[in-house]
Amino acid sequence: MRFATIEDVEARMGRGLAQAEREIAEYVLAAVSDAIAGEFDVPDDPPAVVRLIVVEKAVGALNNPQGLASFSEQIGSYQRSGTYPRAADVGIRLSDAERRMIRRALGSTFRPVPLRTPYT
Repeated sequence: MRFATIEDVEARMGRGLAQAEREIAEYVLAAVSDAIAGEFDVPDDPPAVVRLIVVEKAVGALNNPQGLASFSEQIGSYQRSGTYPRAADVGIRLSDAERRMIRRALGSTFRPVPLRTPYT
């Protein structure tokens, strides 16, 4: 089950997607939706935050497909550089903040805590 559509991505980006972008977005939408469904018990009518996270992952993949933290380019004496604000959030893997948002939206704040012992 996909939690977001291509139309959601296009609305977020404010433009239509080219065919190559559509293919990337379709893959990311499916992969992130599967990752969320595999980790959380999401109802058939998921909370809006789930769709938001899936759409943002797709937009991130389109805007920064290599997952770069920064860029720099130079042509002759012209030089340009910059940083991507959320480079760590690019890709399919959910961040801790995204997991927390989903848990809260689904009504659970339970979080497993690994036990550490000095005896291992």
